[in-house]
Amino acid sequence: MKIIGFSAAQEIRTGGHKRYIELISDIAKKENEVVLFGTKKFKINNKNVVVRILPNVNKSFFSSTSMFYKKYLDKTLIRNTADWIIIFGETSFYGSLAIKQKTGAKLLIALRSNFVEEEILSIKYSLNLLDKLKSVILLVKSLILEKRISKKADLIVFQTVHDLEAFCKRNPKSTNVCKIIPNHIGASWMNREYENSNSSTEIQNILYVGSLGFRKGIMILLKTFNLLCKKYNNIKLTVIGDGPYKKKVKKYIFNHNLQENVKLLGKVSNPLEEMSKHDLLVLPSLYDSYPNVALEALLVGIPIVGTSVSGFKAILNETKYMCKPGSVKSMYEMLRKILSNQLEYEALKKVMQKCKAKHEFDWSEKFLELIKNY
Repeated sequence: MKIIGFSAAQEIRTGGHKRYIELISDIAKKENEVVLFGTKKFKINNKNVVVRILPNVNKSFFSSTSMFYKKYLDKTLIRNTADWIIIFGETSFYGSLAIKQKTGAKLLIALRSNFVEEEILSIKYSLNLLDKLKSVILLVKSLILEKRISKKADLIVFQTVHDLEAFCKRNPKSTNVCKIIPNHIGASWMNREYENSNSSTEIQNILYVGSLGFRKGIMILLKTFNLLCKKYNNIKLTVIGDGPYKKKVKKYIFNHNLQENVKLLGKVSNPLEEMSKHDLLVLPSLYDSYPNVALEALLVGIPIVGTSVSGFKAILNETKYMCKPGSVKSMYEMLRKILSNQLEYEALKKVMQKCKAKHEFDWSEKFLELIKNY
């Protein structure tokens, strides 16, 4: 089978970027001809994949890099050179549309998040009028983009039932082409040496792994931890990650005298090692589709407390160990319950073991089966 990949990403920055490279590489290993159009920084070290470097482009608020590449691809591609186009995320849609129009290939788009819902949440949580206005503009753009995807894509893949149902509710004519393929445990960066390496028996060291930004809820966690420290003075919090809220995080730690209790590691090369050393992973996201960090935690065996957003519900089987997104009170009560009761902690660890089993499968084969059965 001849497959074309396309990514307008300027760097490998997110879990979705890593996932896409993993998928394209694995599909190529299974005797498929794969060509990937990507930027210089979006590297893929796989001799089975033919990489075509895209020209550099500067993105602005009112322009799309994917639309710029559409013009480039119109000039570059030859008709009838592929069977399928596989892309990750809405940001690569317009470029993939150019490939579809020129080659006649069918298009599979894997939507890694409910980007319309994200903009609605941004409007809800924006603190000033200018940010709200930007979010409203982006919401309108997102709704237009989603409508185009619903009309042009031959297959649309989601990670959760929630995201699929929300999309189909807004675009009911697309129901038959919408499918679910969740993420799996087994990606190349998930080192099996760390499998079940966490042997914690009580909670003293709490861990956060993720971007330091609005969507991941880092400030909610810090405010919750500050309250917990007044009751449990021996607990520690380690924060792994970087992002736009870095200065804000440091300022909060200083203003609340948490320097002895909170450690900022920034980005680390091997988060699995840190997971093996800590007792509890807390993921306070306001929105998250299917976070890789939760799957990495299941591999290592560190218990997770997350918010009741769609991704965590799907990964953690809607367990009782979830709290309300954006609520310090809800997160405080949940963590206090586990910190105060050893039996609750042990029960949480058992829940994680059950969740792990359903994420062990051949991920790329799921995509190939979907295409073959189209």
